[in-house]
Amino acid sequence: MPENKVRYGLRNAHYSKITENADGTLSFGIPKPLPGSVNLTLTASGDPIQFFADDTTYYQEDTNNGYDGKFELSRLTEDFRKDCLGETNNGEAMIENADSHGSKFALLFEFQGDKKATRHVVYYCSASRPEQASATKSDKTEVQTTTLEFTSAPRPDNRIVKANTSSTVSDAVYNGWYDAVYEPTLVPATGLTLVPDTISLAIGAIQQLAATVSPANATNRNVTYLSSDPTIATVSDTGLITAVAVGSATITAKTADGSFTDTCAVTVA
Repeated sequence: MPENKVRYGLRNAHYSKITENADGTLSFGIPKPLPGSVNLTLTASGDPIQFFADDTTYYQEDTNNGYDGKFELSRLTEDFRKDCLGETNNGEAMIENADSHGSKFALLFEFQGDKKATRHVVYYCSASRPEQASATKSDKTEVQTTTLEFTSAPRPDNRIVKANTSSTVSDAVYNGWYDAVYEPTLVPATGLTLVPDTISLAIGAIQQLAATVSPANATNRNVTYLSSDPTIATVSDTGLITAVAVGSATITAKTADGSFTDTCAVTVA
């Protein structure tokens, strides 16, 4: 099917309560409806990393910390208030306890298009308590809505933030979008290569490492870095080495998926 040319509307909001398992994986409950969608805004979260040298921006990398969201709807269901905000129902009243804590959830919804609605899921959301407000009735009834403010962070198990149906989605996936939270087929990492593997630097000099996760289509391509001796050479979260003092150090890179490693030997003279 051709891609949509335009986007409009908002409907079919659902949520799925998350259970965080002991092994670090996530389990998603059966999606439940959140009727009465009015407006949804997702604002990208994450400032670019900038390193300045030689009187210019020497290195820059964007970061993806998920989204800050606002979801306006007619009202929150009692199920959502229990599942995600930590309220309880004693059979007579919904009770909010200061010591109760909510649960993470996935938020599902769809935007209309000129060809076909695009269905979305943001995977790892947490919400704050919504503001409570209303107003006296006058000569006309004004419906009061609820705005839920939430954050959507990268999933801790695979760093995925969100997904949406494409123009080539299968009927099975599209029609089952609200039956179960969509889980993409994950491609595991099988190796890591760090370039260069040896460097010599003067004190104060910098060197950017390039880490390549195999295969190229691995789902989780995140890498962490560690210096064996930060008094000799430090390394940033993005693999930027800074020479600090004369000596030798080893920089180790490790994949988040599979814990594959590779090293770079640093000599500071």
